[in-house]
Amino acid sequence: MSAWGYLKGQSRTSKRFFGALVRDPRMSKLLDEIVAVVARRNEQHPTGEREAFDRMMLMHSREFANAEARKLRDLVVPPASAVVAGH
Repeated sequence: MSAWGYLKGQSRTSKRFFGALVRDPRMSKLLDEIVAVVARRNEQHPTGEREAFDRMMLMHSREFANAEARKLRDLVVPPASAVVAGH
């Protein structure tokens, strides 16, 4: 199931939230890299090259996910100043 297929049945709030995530340039860059790495891995597989496979495996790791989540944290957690200003 595609992400858009999943979102079809979700609330407007969910659609807005996920829409904002995928429009963020950092997230777009990460998603583009994932697509490119998989394509490169498919090209390299018959040759025995491992560069793309190794990158793909790293991108599937918990460590990678945690590092990327820290970089993108501001997309899901408002800055402390915004929380204080909201009172």
